[in-house]
Amino acid sequence: MMWMTCVRADRELRPGGFAPVMATGIVSQGVRAAGVRWASDGLLAVALAMYGLLLVAWGRRFIT
Repeated sequence: MMWMTCVRADRELRPGGFAPVMATGIVSQGVRAAGVRWASDGLLAVALAMYGLLLVAWGRRFIT
């Protein structure tokens, strides 16, 4: 049943789905400028993970 939720989520992707990825990257850069590198690295890792998931979802959307 869970895979059905994933299929619906792929179909309902909006262009604004990239906004959280971009916002997290911007906050990461701000935190780095403030000198808290460990938090910046963590936020960057989160942004990269979200971007990867978004690319996979977009790919699945165009394939199906």
